[in-house]
Amino acid sequence: MRNLLLTLALIAILCATVSAQAVKPITFYAGGGTSIPSGDFGLMQKNGYHGLGAVGFNVAPMIQFMLKGEYHSWKTDNPLLGFDFSTMFFGGSFRFSPNLPVSPIKPFGIAGGGLASSKTQVVVLNNNIGDVTSSNFYFEIGGGLDFKIAPMASLFVQGRFVSINYGGGSLNYIPITVGLKF
Repeated sequence: MRNLLLTLALIAILCATVSAQAVKPITFYAGGGTSIPSGDFGLMQKNGYHGLGAVGFNVAPMIQFMLKGEYHSWKTDNPLLGFDFSTMFFGGSFRFSPNLPVSPIKPFGIAGGGLASSKTQVVVLNNNIGDVTSSNFYFEIGGGLDFKIAPMASLFVQGRFVSINYGGGSLNYIPITVGLKF
């Protein structure tokens, strides 16, 4: 009886080890794309650009927590009087992915927030005449698709709505990102 229990325990340990190897506990993300201003922010700014990097940690079978950093930048739409705006994000997001094992395309949802360190450059007649910096909270919600391109790598495309609490109001925009998940 004791040998049977030891054998079953050894089989359970080996099965757990094999299944743990099939799921990566840590995932890396790198990407970039366009940042489309919306609302009043869209009246003052052209489309901008952004880059991001993140590390994801599995917290449940279909849920990952991502620590990330992002940089976004926009130029003024008015060369006479306007402002250039850039922000650096430090935050976290939850990424929800349904388990579709045979599908090479997998949808996901994302929600999170963090701290946005922003810099506004006042522009008059195409000359920078002053800088204002601030730190504010932001939140995001969105979704996208993962496209499997290799056994341990995927291409992802995502769109999000981002809102930065800024000066008693908010700056809203929609970043569209293309990147690699590995």
